[in-house]
Amino acid sequence: KLIGTIDRRLEVAPKLVPINHPLCVHGTLNAIHIETDLAREITLVGYGAGRETISAILNDLLMVLKRRAKSKRLLR
Repeated sequence: KLIGTIDRRLEVAPKLVPINHPLCVHGTLNAIHIETDLAREITLVGYGAGRETISAILNDLLMVLKRRAKSKRLLR
């Protein structure tokens, strides 16, 4: 699976996903899994156009988070 990770750094790379992980979906299903301090784990799963859709979603999410991190650095 193509997995986007945001922790201390941003990364999108192909990774193996354990069979019991929420991101282990098949066919045209797409999934996004978010782990937070307050809400804990949030997983969204739905049908999509395939790789292109989830890639676009991850790209948009990463862009928003990068801009947010950049604006926080500017405010310091």
